[in-house]
Amino acid sequence: MALLVTIVPAFLCSSLCRFVISRFGRLPVARNCSSAILVGLVNLSGGELQEINGVLIDKVQDTFHQWKQTPENTGEYVHLTNELIASCESIQWQVVELEKAISVAERDPAYYGLNEVEIGKRRNWTSTARNQVVSIRRYVEAGKQKSVFGHSVNPSESIRSKQHIAQDNDDFIASESDQQMLLIKKFEHPRHGSLGFLPRKRSSRHRGKVKSFPKDDASKPCHLTAFVGYKAGMTHIVREVEKPGSKLHKKETCEAVTIIETPPLVIVGLVAYVKTPRGLRSLNSVWAQHLSEEVRRRFYKNWCKSKKKAFTKYALKYDSDAGKKEIQMQLEKMKKYASIVRVIAHTQIRKMKGLKQKKAHLMEIQINGGTIADKVDYGYKFFEKEVPVDAVFQKDEMIDIIGVTKGKGYEGVVTRWGVTRLPRKTHRGLRKVACIGAWHPARVSYTVARAGQNGYHHRTEMNKKVYKIGKAGQESHAACTEFDRTEKDITPMGGFPHYGVVKGDYLMIKGCCVGPKKRVVTLRQSLLKQTSRLALEEIKLKFIDTSSKFGHGRFQTTDEKQRFFGKLKA
Repeated sequence: MALLVTIVPAFLCSSLCRFVISRFGRLPVARNCSSAILVGLVNLSGGELQEINGVLIDKVQDTFHQWKQTPENTGEYVHLTNELIASCESIQWQVVELEKAISVAERDPAYYGLNEVEIGKRRNWTSTARNQVVSIRRYVEAGKQKSVFGHSVNPSESIRSKQHIAQDNDDFIASESDQQMLLIKKFEHPRHGSLGFLPRKRSSRHRGKVKSFPKDDASKPCHLTAFVGYKAGMTHIVREVEKPGSKLHKKETCEAVTIIETPPLVIVGLVAYVKTPRGLRSLNSVWAQHLSEEVRRRFYKNWCKSKKKAFTKYALKYDSDAGKKEIQMQLEKMKKYASIVRVIAHTQIRKMKGLKQKKAHLMEIQINGGTIADKVDYGYKFFEKEVPVDAVFQKDEMIDIIGVTKGKGYEGVVTRWGVTRLPRKTHRGLRKVACIGAWHPARVSYTVARAGQNGYHHRTEMNKKVYKIGKAGQESHAACTEFDRTEKDITPMGGFPHYGVVKGDYLMIKGCCVGPKKRVVTLRQSLLKQTSRLALEEIKLKFIDTSSKFGHGRFQTTDEKQRFFGKLKA
């Protein structure tokens, strides 16, 4: 027999009693029975019992559908659940009393005008009612536990839990160990790997691209907003912390720093942009007369096989009056129509002795401050001139670093996304994702961890504090401080691994930096005004480590090593 979900509500008991009294009137008290009404139920015919059962089924199905459609964790849901459980308990008690009345009628069927067939029908009806009520009570209790624990519970599990309660006479979870075991299995967890960096593919450019320059402020003087450098390596420093209220205030701390060599840039051009509803549009550009070979190499794929004639015709404009007039007309056009002015600058790659590359890195740097005419004049006066790094950044300033990370090649899901390895006995490999999705939709979701390219991604690091700016040929280039007067250069003993010696200007920034050694990185001024105490703190360096970065360096200088070992051994 299919399970018929039926609940007899408590309010039907009074109507059932009124039906029996109106049908039979006052009945004699049954022997060994607690209610004459239940004996009257025995006198009902089989059809009348089915009629009452049908009415109860309709009533209960309406109530049950209302209970199922009610959202969980609501007041109405809790109220209906408690009401249904109470109704089931009441009906179970009435069924027990009815069975007692039937057992009384079996002793003397003729007294009640019944035969064995009619008594058998009543037995079947009470048995069916008992099964239905018990099943529904299990279902409702399972739904109640589901709302408490957050997952479905089988009716058999509900019975076992009730038996456990009866045996312990205590809470359902008796001990703290049981509570901890209950929390081990979780049905949700934070995903592995961020989706904010999709797609994880190789960068289309080797040099970091500035996609947003700082907001322009016409009240400030004209200035450049970005620079280009080359990552040399890392070391560590000791400094005094200035943070009132902190436990480190007026104490020394050791921090890692990165050295970025920044030879002066050369300005070779000027470009203007106009704002349109679809973004910026290039207005025109003006180039300098003399461009070095290292920047002209950037316009050729194979410099040796080319005729090396790039910008030769453009340079002739500066030799004629008509050409000079045309250039001045282009500059006036910039002043009249331009919205944004940027200079075209390139690095002096020939000064980087550790790099075998001969092509200079070329980029546009936005000019902020002043009017448009001031920006054009400011950029034009720097044609074919060098711009040092201290003209763009200052000590204790917060800057952003844009670059391309170190490439790792093709990697699996465990390395690429950090997912959990499968158990040791897993068939056909364990460094995998066991399930990559359902059958339908018939495709793999983009959120599923997959193997592929790892590293060589374009990234932007915000708020890197400048600890020191070193100038070539000056005392600031050395690693001396007010507390450590040892004469030593910023380059550690033996040079920076895989880079060499830092001979030009450099920046010392806090922490690490994207990319491997020798990787070109773009330095940009912070997009927002820095107001935090950490950003405004003045850095007081006490010690800069220059020991060898191969192995465990013991000595800061070569002289110190010679004094310790002697000249022959050192």
